Amino acid sequence: MQKLLSRVSIPFTGLDNNKYFTSILKYIGFNQLVLDPENKVDLIKKGYSQTNDVYSIVSKISRAAASVNWYVEEIFEDGTTERVYNSRANEILNCPNRLETWSEFLEGHLTYRLTTGDSYIYGLKPEGLNYFAELNNLQAQYVIIVTGNDVNPIAGYRMQWDENLIKFNADEVLHLKYINPAGYQTSSLYGLSPLSAAIKVWKTSDERWTASANVLANKGISGILSDESERPMRPDEATELQAQANSEMGGSTKFGRIRVSNKKLRFIQLGLSPQDLQLLEQGVIALRSLCNSFHVDSSLFNDPENKTYSNRKEAEKSFWTDAVIPELEKTKRGLNMWFMSGISEFEGRNLKLNYDVSNIEVLQDDLGIKADRLSKLRLSGIITGNDARREMGLPEIETEEMNEVFIPTSQQQIDLTGNQNTQI
Repeated sequence: MQKLLSRVSIPFTGLDNNKYFTSILKYIGFNQLVLDPENKVDLIKKGYSQTNDVYSIVSKISRAAASVNWYVEEIFEDGTTERVYNSRANEILNCPNRLETWSEFLEGHLTYRLTTGDSYIYGLKPEGLNYFAELNNLQAQYVIIVTGNDVNPIAGYRMQWDENLIKFNADEVLHLKYINPAGYQTSSLYGLSPLSAAIKVWKTSDERWTASANVLANKGISGILSDESERPMRPDEATELQAQANSEMGGSTKFGRIRVSNKKLRFIQLGLSPQDLQLLEQGVIALRSLCNSFHVDSSLFNDPENKTYSNRKEAEKSFWTDAVIPELEKTKRGLNMWFMSGISEFEGRNLKLNYDVSNIEVLQDDLGIKADRLSKLRLSGIITGNDARREMGLPEIETEEMNEVFIPTSQQQIDLTGNQNTQI
């Protein structure tokens, strides 16, 4: 049991002279609320919920990650692993809380991190026990960090809704974040949101869509009807004519149409200037920049200049390797350190969470190359069959042959004197 505990805990006992934490906490003090300088409520409300391009990118990443299968494995003394189906962690993978499935939970978890730069998981323990039996996502835009001391720099977390304040102890919350080099002193405790780095881009994208919507709603004011007679129209006549024109010419279904009058009228053509048209067409530039911020290829989001089949296939592959899998890895490592350690201690075995991407079609080419390499190593007598299966993320086969190294028939064993016997 002692060996197990040493694996699943990260002790910092006796390290009470951390000058870095001391200097940070000296600025704000102990047991103080650290306000995030970024307005993360706006990042979600305006940057994510009201900006189509951002929503499309974030939801594609989070939903793809949520579709991946997770499992529990036990790690033995010799480094071998075996999938486990009877752990309390398996119950979490089926139903992490009373409102969500695991895929819904994971989608929400990643959506908060991708939009705010932070994700917070709140764990509940059964009374008298020291492992988490329920996991919930906290709404990252409302979470406030509370400082501790130079030994434990974070004392807890608060979640504020108007006048409603909920308090959480530090050990009840798993906080995962992106690096924030722009953060000054305590503000670096929060993650840097990709939407903060791309704030001008998504605001431009939002304004472009607003302009496009206005063009359709108002039909772009395609022209002016002007009375060519010498007598000017009375105000009431002009108002009546305008109301009639709006009624018969307005709306997207009448876009670009001109009503014909039985009176001699002159038509003056209006339209968008070349500069205005160019502004509306520059949406693809904003899309590409946003895609860069989230490490995805714009061809996945209908970029008209980057949609060949070969590009699409490579884009799908890089989408997983550059955007989805790094997020899964960050979450997996955090959960194994914070969540699985308590379950491992309670159940008396070294358990870890892992995920399986072997069913992702675009990654199969890489898996095929890996399988071919492992097969050659196996045939060369370098690894065992179960070594190869572990590398492929497959369960071991409990037979004697699968744990042995075979020497190819073209070779002979080297004797103790260093002389090689005659080859076959």
